[in-house]
Amino acid sequence: IPFLKGVSANVKILRHVLPLLAAFVSVTGSADPGFPPSADDDLVRDGRILIVREHPEVIQYVLRKDGFGGQSSPILAQAMLTATPAQIEAARKTMTIERHGPATGPAMWLLRFPYVNVALIETRKGLVLFDTGYAAIGPVLADTIPTLSSKPVTHIVVSHIHNDHAYGWPALKAKWPRAKTVTSELFPAMAAKEVRLGGSIGRFNNQPLSSWPSTLDRLPRPDIMFRDTLTLNIDGEVFNLIHSPGETEEQIWLSLPQRKTIFTADYFQGFLPNTGNGKRILRHTDEWAAALRQMVALKPEHLIPMHGAAINDPATIASDLAINAEALEFISAQVVRRLNAGERKDRIAATLEWPARFANDPRLDPQYNRPEDI
Repeated sequence: IPFLKGVSANVKILRHVLPLLAAFVSVTGSADPGFPPSADDDLVRDGRILIVREHPEVIQYVLRKDGFGGQSSPILAQAMLTATPAQIEAARKTMTIERHGPATGPAMWLLRFPYVNVALIETRKGLVLFDTGYAAIGPVLADTIPTLSSKPVTHIVVSHIHNDHAYGWPALKAKWPRAKTVTSELFPAMAAKEVRLGGSIGRFNNQPLSSWPSTLDRLPRPDIMFRDTLTLNIDGEVFNLIHSPGETEEQIWLSLPQRKTIFTADYFQGFLPNTGNGKRILRHTDEWAAALRQMVALKPEHLIPMHGAAINDPATIASDLAINAEALEFISAQVVRRLNAGERKDRIAATLEWPARFANDPRLDPQYNRPEDI
């Protein structure tokens, strides 16, 4: 391939490069009569081909850290809303299972897949699932969870609407129909938006538009909803759920005070938070930082994230959450000050101050966006 000049011809690398390149230059809608490719889709395709031809190093950058804190998998990345046998098998083969918390007593498991994690919490009589992954993860969880515990899943917490968190739900609800689904009270409105703007959001996510839901049937249907906070007593243990806009308006996180553990959804990602991104629905920088500060105040000893590795050192948890909050607060304060001083928005973004203490901190690595994007 002539425009891959400069990229290693090593077969192992090309096995990863070529599917990513195909996804990078594809036109998402071509297989769906409901969302036929537009003239702009064709321009985007041509533009992407041009970028790769003129800047072949872009593929090397894409491959730098493609897994959003975990492994990467082209077959799963290209169609997260479908669950073909090949995709289910890919999710199954790449899954790793970690046990966290005390060696005795009710267990906590972190099931790690390409791009995203799912958490399972054992109670005295049942199991609580935090997030459901993308579509192919649902059937894998339905098969795997009974091998970890014979107890039934009693609650399924869905942190937010995104592809990699909500679409494993149908397979899990089919396996445990009596399980109660827990979300923010804003979740139904966000689900409706997901369907209404399917052509737009699907294109932004580089997903086949034929896989995007045209009705609400494939999206989680909440049994329990709450506005700001919710305390559930499950088998004698307190589960504190907190709503704070972040990646999405309805995002929630979980605290288990008796286990000194937090489940951070997408508020903590292990790199510069993906708080600003022109290819996404509005994100909420100030509320995101506030949520991180709330987490620090709880002094957790275990952090179970939905992206990246778990952290089991209290000092590291406090430091990592705090530097993320500080970085977001710094950007927000600077932007507000400069807006109020009459500066144009484009100039602020183009000349944003970013101190060395942030630029040189690996915990704020700009993997998926830059401070200017935020």
